[in-house]
Amino acid sequence: MKNLYYVVVLTGVCFILLTACLKPVFSGDQYILIEKRVGEDEKYEEFKKVTAQRKVEKVRAIIQTARWEKAKVERERPPDYLFFFQFKDPDVEAKAILYELWVSPAGDQIELVRNDAHAQLDQGVSAEMMEILIDESK
Repeated sequence: MKNLYYVVVLTGVCFILLTACLKPVFSGDQYILIEKRVGEDEKYEEFKKVTAQRKVEKVRAIIQTARWEKAKVERERPPDYLFFFQFKDPDVEAKAILYELWVSPAGDQIELVRNDAHAQLDQGVSAEMMEILIDESK
């Protein structure tokens, strides 16, 4: 019985040491890289990085709660902005999803496309998203 106690304690100590020495596999720290269209062609340049985790999480929440519809949508013009999430830790490998963003001509609504899905955000949510992603004063 005493030997079993020592084996359990020794195993527990080994697990604690192993987990303390391991590098975390997933780091939740992300940022959003935004590119802005330059001119009328499909040329983009880096526009802004959103690094504040609160803002990154807000954009992620908006994207997750949006009503996405499977559809191949044809546009008259290329997207106004492109953005994707990146991990701050360069060792974390994850497939980035490219989001294409159009601002309505009135400037009050956002339309998003990812892969073969499309979502149109209402004015309130669009305003929040524009403040985080597009507002040049921040």
